[in-house]
This record gives sequence, structure tokens and C-alpha cells, in this order.
Amino acid sequence: MAVVFATGGFSRDVEYRSIENPRLKRAYTPSNLGQTAGALKTMAKAGANPVQVSLSRFSFGIPTEDLIYGIIVDKNAQRFMNEDGDRQVLSNKILAHMDNLETDIYPIVIFDSNGFSNSHDSRRMQSFISSGKMFRFENLEELSNFFDLDLNELKKTINEYEQGLSNQKDKFEKDLSKSKNSGINKAPFYAMKAMPSLSYTPGGIFIDTNMKVLSIENNQPIKNLYAIGEATGGVHGASRLTSCSIPDCMTSGLLCAKNIISEKLI
Repeated sequence: MAVVFATGGFSRDVEYRSIENPRLKRAYTPSNLGQTAGALKTMAKAGANPVQVSLSRFSFGIPTEDLIYGIIVDKNAQRFMNEDGDRQVLSNKILAHMDNLETDIYPIVIFDSNGFSNSHDSRRMQSFISSGKMFRFENLEELSNFFDLDLNELKKTINEYEQGLSNQKDKFEKDLSKSKNSGINKAPFYAMKAMPSLSYTPGGIFIDTNMKVLSIENNQPIKNLYAIGEATGGVHGASRLTSCSIPDCMTSGLLCAKNIISEKLI
């Protein structure tokens, strides 16, 4: 009889993920409540080898390629980063800055009407408003009150950004040409929390190409023990490519089933 762990990752287990990578303590996760490290610990007790459990894979709420059309400010209404980057780079910068400030308050993404309309998919951006992820404001006063930002500091930050646009030289070396010179000056304004979301944990249990769990003692398969999908680790290396989690689950499940049948373990 074979035992197969198809239990997914551990993104909901704040204690475990924070031990492995303290920065992940402040990350939000959209994963279901069952995504804990319980199954991983059970396999480890059986002698399995956990690998790459300090790694993370983030989602961001909105397409990160649209962030170049706006600015991101922290709880002090100050910019602290180049808004151009992929989800991993941006998320790690945000979490590192939150650590430096010792705060659990997420930064805010701000667009003006030009920046909002420059987005790659305007209908998708509108859907974020309908779903309550993003909010529309008639002026900066409304925006600052809603997010508890200092209005004077916010205006100072925006003025500094606008000066950079005029001079084509950004404080954080943002390529302003890519943002179509979108400033923060034309009402209405749009804003939402910049929440790095831990949606996938690349680490897990080490397996061979037949999805057999490998022993931490001798790197040999543990008899009749298998793991598939996000319960495994080391499959994707340091950074899993976007859209590869479902193919991972499907192919590893098929390989596992094929091996179990061939060894007559059912």
C-alpha cells in the first residue's frame, strides 16, 4: 500500500514560515486555511528531507507591470523604492522596508486618472474597484484620510516625484519613459494596499523523478511514501515560473500514479 501526500504548501503557517524566513512574517496569504506545515512535519518525522523551505512565491493583487504608472508610499507617505520590477523583487523590497519600519501596515499604491487609464487592461483595473481591492478618490485629501496618511507629507512626496518627471531623473532610478510620464496630478485618484501575498511555497519534501520521498539519512526512497505538487520541494529551483503550479500538480500526480501501479502498490 502506498501513502501519497498531496497536501499542498504551508503558506498559512505563519509560525513555521517565519522560522524559515523571518521576513515572511509580514506577508499576507490568500491560501486556504489548510495550508499549514503539519503534513510536511509528519513526513519529516518519517525521515523525509525538507528542502528550500525558506523560499517564497508572491502574488500581488494587481499586475505588477502596471505599478510603473503610479507610486508606492509607506505609512509615512514617503516613496522608498523603484516601482518597476517583477512580483518577487517588489514584494521583497516592500517586506524589507516594513521590517525596517517595524510595522505591519502595508504601503499604498497610488495612481492618478492618467496612470489608471494607462494600465494594460482597463477592464481588469475597473474590476479591482468593483471587488473592493482598489478605491477611487476625488482628491488627495480624501485619499490621505482614508489611508491615514499625512497629507502634507504626501503632497511633498508627489511634488518630488513630479520634479523627477520634469527632469527625467528619478530618485530611485525608475525608468520614467516606461511610465508614459504618468504623474500624480490629475483627479480622480486611485489607490490600494500594496500587499505582497505569499501564494505558493516552493519548498517542501525532496523527491525523485517517480515522486518517491527521499530519506534525509541516505537520499534513498522511503518505502511506499510519495509526495506530489506543492508538497514537494526543489522542483522549480529558486524561482517558480508563473503558471507552472497546476502543470506541476498534474504531471507529478500522473508520474506518481504510474509508479504506484507499476509496483503494484494498490
